[in-house]
Order: sequence, then C-alpha cells, then structure tokens
Amino acid sequence: MLIKIAIGIIAVILLGFFLFMWLARKWLQKQDPDYVLTFVKEHHHKKNCALFIKKDHQIVCAINENEPLPLASMVKYIVGIEYAKQAAAGIIQADSEVSLEALNTFYIKNTDGGAHPAWEASMRAQHKIKAEHVTVKDVAKGMLQFSSNANTDYLINLLGLDSINKNLNDLQLSHHDKLYPLVASLYIPNVIQQEQQLQEKEVLALLKSLSKEDYRNDAIAINEKIKTKQKLPALTLLNKDVQEIWSNFLPAASAADYMSLLEKINSKTYFEPAVQHHLDEILESLMEQEENRQWLKHAGQKGGSTSFVLTNGFYGTDRHNHTFEMVFMANHLEPLDATKLRNNLRHFQLHVVKNSNYAEKVKAALSS
Repeated sequence: MLIKIAIGIIAVILLGFFLFMWLARKWLQKQDPDYVLTFVKEHHHKKNCALFIKKDHQIVCAINENEPLPLASMVKYIVGIEYAKQAAAGIIQADSEVSLEALNTFYIKNTDGGAHPAWEASMRAQHKIKAEHVTVKDVAKGMLQFSSNANTDYLINLLGLDSINKNLNDLQLSHHDKLYPLVASLYIPNVIQQEQQLQEKEVLALLKSLSKEDYRNDAIAINEKIKTKQKLPALTLLNKDVQEIWSNFLPAASAADYMSLLEKINSKTYFEPAVQHHLDEILESLMEQEENRQWLKHAGQKGGSTSFVLTNGFYGTDRHNHTFEMVFMANHLEPLDATKLRNNLRHFQLHVVKNSNYAEKVKAALSS
C-alpha cells in the first residue's frame, strides 16, 4: 500500500514538473512586445538598461541615453565603418581574397554561439567559397550578419586598430570606449594564470582590479601572439564568474552615441557616396528578404549579446520616407529576462515602426 502511495506521489510530482516546464517554455516563446516596454519601465532606475527611439527625427523615448553600457557585438558597427572607408579609398580591395585558414587563426571553437561555423556553412551553401578562399567583403558581411568574432578580429588586424578607433573621435562618440581584439581577450584569464602561477580565485581578483586600459593592452599583446601562431594556454577558465568579468570589460558606449551613429548611416548623406555604398553592402542584409523590400527602402541592424548583455541598433527608412532609429541596451540580465528579451525585441521594434499608436503608447509609458 505504501509503495502505491509513494508511486502516486512521485507521479504527481513528475506531472507537475513537466507541466511547469511546458508552461515556462510557452511563456518564454510567447510573442509579447510589451515585455520590452515593461522591462525598461521597471529597470531603468538601476541604470542597467537604455532605450532610445526616434521616428522621423522626433524622439519617441530617451531612457538612460547617456549611460555607458557594454556593447557586445553592436560594437562591430565601428569596424564596418572603417572597412567601408578603406574600401572606398582603395586602401583595401573589397573583392580581394582571404583564405579560410587565415580566418580560422582567430576562431576558438564553442566561444561564439556557433556564429563562425554558421557563416561558413552559409557561404558554402551559396557557393561563395572558391578554393577555400572568400572575399574581404564577405568577411565583413559575416562579421555583421552572423556576428563572427573570428572575422571581426581578422578585420581589426587588416584595417588597423588605431584607424578603427580614430572613428570614435571623428564621429564624436563621446562615451565610447576604444576597441580591442575580441577573441584575444578570451585568453586573458588563462594567460594571467599561467604567467603568474595563480589559483582561480586569485585570477578573478586580479581581473577585477585591472583598469580598462590594462585589460585592453593585454588583449592587444595576446592578439600579437595569435597572429604569429605562438602557443597559448588552453581556455580552461570559462566559468560564469570569468564570463561576467569578460562581459563587463567589453567596450562600452551610450545609446546616444549609437543613436547619433545610426542617424548618420540612415541619412545616406553623412558619409561620402563611395563609403556609404560599401557600408550598405555589408550592413543592410535585411534588404535581401523580399518581405522587407515590400515596405522598406533600406534598413540595417546589428545586435549583440552575452549571457548578461543584450544590445541592438536598428535603423531604416520605409517606402513612405518615414525614418526610424532605435537603440536598446541592457546589462546584468537574469537568464529568464535575457531569453524573453531576445525573443521579443524584434517584435517590439516592428510594432514601434509600423504602428503609430503603439509608438505613442511607448512614449506615454516611458515619459511618466
């Protein structure tokens, strides 16, 4: 009798667990653009999120727009701009070839969410890989469309870090940190541990004490070792604490910086025509989709994420010549919030762009 009761209790517990998991999954997958609005309204006072939206050059909302926050892969806009400038000036040739082997020098398996393999698979499916070589333009598109960190660091080395960072002043991005090689920064904890013979807790303490400039210099030094294929320690320190420190050290900027940048790109008049042409080729992959071409004249976006960060910069002009620019940034995210925001940010953006009543709702909710 007791055994039957125990089995019954276990069955009820298991049923309850699976029901909970099913409901949780349904909740996470449910389209709910209001979730973004609610999140910003409830968290903006912590200064860990920012939302800046303009439609037809008018502000819809500007929440924490001057607060510097980690950019994650949204920072790749800056690399893309320098690529376009150098391609337009003839310093680099967009159609010159790069070997996959050269790109793989900067690839570390299982550290980019599958971005680099997905890009390579897409290139093969489109028959764009010729004798294991691709064009520099496709490398830049892979950086922005697929967010390949390997492609990013290859371009950083090709274009020159100083040239890339000069754009921060040229574009008057007053809150923007300097860029550094992203892949190389992943090695910093293990290099410190190896060189100083430290325990994991000591490595964490030392990492937290580093200035941004010291951290950036460490990444640059390690990048030189990667380029010359020097032996580096295995990435054994990739736990949550290390990942959070890495995430917090990522280049930061304000939503106002990226609003200014998106407005310049969206205007199609700020950059020289040749620069804008090369920029459009790598940034506006959204226009490759017929459904987008039906209502948009042009549009582009670049997002970024870590386990703790979510960012996105989205701009465009529709076929009625209405313009829009949106910047969303969030840091110190809990896992459920991160997943729910990722699943709904695009729905939120499209609601704001396509529905004037929803844009007014956002404006009213965030101005109170």
